[in-house]
Amino acid sequence: MRRKLFALLGWTVGVLSHSQVITTIPIFPTQNDTVTIIYDASQGNGQLAGFVPIYAHTGVITNTSPTPTSWMHVQGTWGTADPKVLMTPLGNNLHQIKYHIPTFYNLPQGTIVYKMAFVFRNATGTRVGRNADGSDIFVDVYQPGQFAAKLVKPFGKHLIRQINQVIQIEGASSDFGTLRIKVNGTTISQQNNTKTITGSINTNLLGFGKHYITLEATNGSTTVYDSTYFIVQPPVTVQNPPANVKYGINYLNDSSLILCLHAPFKQFVYAVGDWSDWELDPKYFMKRNQNGDVWWIQIDGLTPKQQYRYQYWIDSTLLQVGDVYADLQLDPWNDQYIPPSVFPNLIPYPHGKTSHVVSVLQPGEDPYPWDTTIQYQRPPKERLVIYELLLRDFIHSHNFKSLKDTLPYLKNLGVNAVKIMPIMEFEGNESWGYNPMFYFAVDKYYGTKNDFKRFVEECHRNGIAVILDIALNHSFGQNPQVRMYFNPNAGQYGQPTPENPWFNETDRHPFGVGFDYNHESPHTRQFSKRVMEYWIREFKIDGYRFDLSKGFTQNYTLGNIGAWNQYDQSRINIWLDYSSHIWSVDPTAYVILEHFANNDEETVLANNGMMLWGMIHEAYKQCILGFQSNSNFSWISHQARGWNSPHVIGYAVSHDEERLMYEALNFGNTSNSNHNVRDLNVALKRSEMIATLLIPIPGPKMWWQFDELGYPYSINYCPNGTISTSCRTDKKPIRWDYIQVTNRARLYKVYAAVSRLKTQYPAFSTNNFTLDVGGLIKRIFLYHPSMDVVILGNIHVQPISFIPGFNKTGTWYEYFTNTSLNVTDLNAQITLQPGEYRIYTTSPLPAPDLSPIIPLSVDEVPSSAQVFDPGLRVYPNPVPATGTSIDFYLHSLDEVSLEIFDLSGRKVTTLLDKEKLGGGTHLHWWNGKDSFGNEVKAGMYILKLTGKQHSATFRLNKVH
Repeated sequence: MRRKLFALLGWTVGVLSHSQVITTIPIFPTQNDTVTIIYDASQGNGQLAGFVPIYAHTGVITNTSPTPTSWMHVQGTWGTADPKVLMTPLGNNLHQIKYHIPTFYNLPQGTIVYKMAFVFRNATGTRVGRNADGSDIFVDVYQPGQFAAKLVKPFGKHLIRQINQVIQIEGASSDFGTLRIKVNGTTISQQNNTKTITGSINTNLLGFGKHYITLEATNGSTTVYDSTYFIVQPPVTVQNPPANVKYGINYLNDSSLILCLHAPFKQFVYAVGDWSDWELDPKYFMKRNQNGDVWWIQIDGLTPKQQYRYQYWIDSTLLQVGDVYADLQLDPWNDQYIPPSVFPNLIPYPHGKTSHVVSVLQPGEDPYPWDTTIQYQRPPKERLVIYELLLRDFIHSHNFKSLKDTLPYLKNLGVNAVKIMPIMEFEGNESWGYNPMFYFAVDKYYGTKNDFKRFVEECHRNGIAVILDIALNHSFGQNPQVRMYFNPNAGQYGQPTPENPWFNETDRHPFGVGFDYNHESPHTRQFSKRVMEYWIREFKIDGYRFDLSKGFTQNYTLGNIGAWNQYDQSRINIWLDYSSHIWSVDPTAYVILEHFANNDEETVLANNGMMLWGMIHEAYKQCILGFQSNSNFSWISHQARGWNSPHVIGYAVSHDEERLMYEALNFGNTSNSNHNVRDLNVALKRSEMIATLLIPIPGPKMWWQFDELGYPYSINYCPNGTISTSCRTDKKPIRWDYIQVTNRARLYKVYAAVSRLKTQYPAFSTNNFTLDVGGLIKRIFLYHPSMDVVILGNIHVQPISFIPGFNKTGTWYEYFTNTSLNVTDLNAQITLQPGEYRIYTTSPLPAPDLSPIIPLSVDEVPSSAQVFDPGLRVYPNPVPATGTSIDFYLHSLDEVSLEIFDLSGRKVTTLLDKEKLGGGTHLHWWNGKDSFGNEVKAGMYILKLTGKQHSATFRLNKVH
């Protein structure tokens, strides 16, 4: 309810209930009162209608609440039968709880309460009662002695009435006075020396449009008001939108646009937002097309370049949804945790005016100034060296601006493509991204859309392709397409209704997450193609990796993985349709499927130009562990699969598999004490062998972030240092300091060396090759007119002598050691030590740089050690010539060193040298100079903090 009080009443916020969900006794509770709360479970969203018992979940909005809707002093333990918040059933869906406000909420001295906040639940919390629009329920709390007025009927805000309907009006005041009811400024009822008043009016007297009811109360010294408005609903205008109007935002010029919503079976829709002051307004009552499934409105007179927040409010429940096609979304729950350094000048969420996600549009927005001078050639499929990364766990600042600064690291690694886990607006902030809700918006936790465009631009400037991971198999509950057609009372947690144009009611296949898109639906096809086209055209990305692509089927296989894997022509047809659409937009775009179906189906998809993930984790795991069983990785070959082209993206580890270094350190072969695989340096050396036996094999290859540094943390590593499957998607330690550890840096250089072979030499893309990889000795033979190649590796923990398999006599050149071997006898044996590897070529190649670096330290912090992250922060970063501030937080007294290194591991300067510092925040300054007082040149540097109980690294980008 919107209140206008002509007295000092403090902070008030809007109430968004559409019916009398809660009644209070007294009507005007103060924060010192004992209050009775009566909840009508049949009102609001009705989820708890008929349920007994019901539990309140409640808090208060106070003078310390960070936003007008931030709960404080919350009572009730969610998901339990908490007796403190158990309500007494009164019958007829009414439930009551009575308590003394300051005692119940345990209010600290000096707290001022403005509102009580509620939702209601069953014991397990699987059913939740809210307002009809899904928002929390707020009840005003008044100050002692405050003179206040309240409209009792009609109750709520955003009321809709029909023509020829009588509106009953009731009002009350907290003390005796003169009360008046006014409609559109005209008094229709007045009572003197009273606390209550009634009146009524027929909407025939008012006509269609927006009308206002005001309750005015005067006690001689103070006049207070309570008001609301209502709409007398006009009939819907049936008119088709102009030609070529698409769903979503259609900009006509810098001040005019058409909004278009696909919403069949709906009765009416309002476009509500900043242009209507977040109220219903007949000017923004949307028209419906003749088929009855499309709603649209033209909005004129907007200010060029100004951002406008908006939603669609649908039907009598006024379901509030964002625009699934908008490229910026405001999240009322999570945006507050995104720092301005990641997303500067983010327009605030309109708290107190609406609920759920709010969309943003901007007429006349300046287009991104793409650098048209970049001469970029997309890497051919067969030469792809793909680096898969999760931005959240790759750099501390988790933003595209900083990610752009890591490109020298990736380029030197030999990578020519980065595959980024989903960045489309997902639920929450810290996520793998496979819980999407808005597919046209960059998730703000990673930065702005222009930040991502700059990242793509810099990747292309450096010859690196950008592949986006995308989850179109499913979506999650905040997606408007889900919310517009959703039954909260169906299934265990609610499910889409049969009328939903895009989603199945329930999953059709195993491993379902979220809500399952129906890709046989023409509406889903249209939407998915819009998404696929959008990121290619708008951001110039190079292609997609489609998550759970095997789920794009309507064949029912739920609970039967074998049946799901079988050849499915309907699924093939869907992917032929989608890939053809992508290639109509960009003929060379990458279409990559995470499919894992039977080979007969994958063969058809591969032979039609798509690439498919080829996970060979078990075999490469056995190789690094030092065991022969299940170590045959020949399935990495497209020829072994019978495919026409090298379209299998082979990898040992992606985001989904256990990290090989963790497995080696914990489960490696220990039978040879001189080559104990669980020893760190042995495991790192064997990781070099894995890279050599993986990346040079013809066909595209991929690895997971920091594999090139021997990342030792389990995929199930928890923030407290334990291992649990419940921590699978939790944040993981970011260890950029590993680049300064000698044997880890050598591993990086080996990855770089074998990656350059694939990207620079045609022999490593040959179609004439053989894999002999079933035994303890792995032999890979490549034949090409430019040169022949023999790749060898001993996965055993003992030396092995064997015939290498050279196909000709003469001089063979070993790549890593820059030595030559004169072969006179093709049956002569050579000996490889445990974990040793070699690459022989018939033509000499430039020797790779595997020289050691100066180590950061001889000791590493064990991956299992419990150390605190001091939260290193640097501002500004990039670092200007004047220098930058560095701050960190110590949990307790510690002996701390703070040093800066370049990427070769050489120390630039020491800011703190084993200084004893107490617990708390510490601030230091780096002037941009080295230990000798010389200005440090532009480039990337590593800031390293070490202590007995604290450890962290941070990347610095020096720009002047």
